[in-house]
Amino acid sequence: MAAGPVDCHCHLSAPCFQPDVAAVVRAARQAAVAALVTVTEQAGEFRSVLELSDRFPGFVLPCLGVHPVQEVSPEEQRSVTLKDLDAALPLIELYKDKLVAIGEVGLDFTPRFASTDEQKEGQRQVLTKQVELARKLDLPLNVHSRSAGRPTINLLKEQGASKVLLHAFDGKPSVAMEGVKAGYFFSIPPSIIRSDQQKLVKVLPLESICLETDSPALGPEKQVRNEPKNVYIAAEYIAKIKGIPVEEVIEVTTQNALKVFPKLRNFLQENEFEKVTGLAERFVVLLFAFYMELKRRNWDQRKVTGCHSTSLSQCFPFQQVVIPPFVPQSWFSMDMSSLPALSTSHLFCPCNAVSHGTVKK
Repeated sequence: MAAGPVDCHCHLSAPCFQPDVAAVVRAARQAAVAALVTVTEQAGEFRSVLELSDRFPGFVLPCLGVHPVQEVSPEEQRSVTLKDLDAALPLIELYKDKLVAIGEVGLDFTPRFASTDEQKEGQRQVLTKQVELARKLDLPLNVHSRSAGRPTINLLKEQGASKVLLHAFDGKPSVAMEGVKAGYFFSIPPSIIRSDQQKLVKVLPLESICLETDSPALGPEKQVRNEPKNVYIAAEYIAKIKGIPVEEVIEVTTQNALKVFPKLRNFLQENEFEKVTGLAERFVVLLFAFYMELKRRNWDQRKVTGCHSTSLSQCFPFQQVVIPPFVPQSWFSMDMSSLPALSTSHLFCPCNAVSHGTVKK
């Protein structure tokens, strides 16, 4: 099982990520983030999140849901209504097997969005419908509760919601503890370094905490785009508050993520298996390519010595090689040391003829 942190709540389909989402995902992978749990806010986003999940399988894990605040335009937002569920609920059922949770759902009683009892009741109805669907499909809930901490937790308990992640909770720590008693988890974003959530983290047991970024929002700096790789900032600050090693925070919060999102374990295992088998397949193909090249040159294999490089590009003279069309050149720079129970010392290559470090592509 991957030991890195899990970003339990991010918005990879946000417009600001469209130009460079591959680079954002790559940066998270390189930082050893284990997975990105990606949420939606309205039915119009569902396709984008599912496409990202297909594009980055086993790493970008989708949640589909309808947020309590709906965007009419970049300048206008309104409180959700039951009509907003018409297109969403059938799609959630259709793609249930691909989902790790239903979300982002919840309540938002910020006055500019829900100033009337009618608007608040509309939000409650929408959340109730999605909780009922989550129970029917046996899926967890990824929950928003801005300015509505107690009403959200009360409704979830009344509706029998069992697996719940409350993201970026802004309610009182005493209210959060009611969620802890119900078995709910709370995810902490990098903005903790500048927010009142520090008080929340002091009270919450580590066994109830997960990590998130809420990318592109809630980063360490205001008005600066947040990214999933910044999940480590949240982990480090939690460690500072709790007075424990950051490694312990990452280990425990990742285990918590697996508890609140049971299907996450399967996705992570598939991701690890695909990484190992993918490297192994490349290893075999590259061995064959080496053999064919050696055969083409008719080198005396009795003089060939074992190569102890960690990358094929360190020893193979690319400017002279005829690379088979089925072998991508990028494969020659992969790190072979990550293959389990294998070593490049088992590769035979013309190191006696070419000095290491002197050959360039």
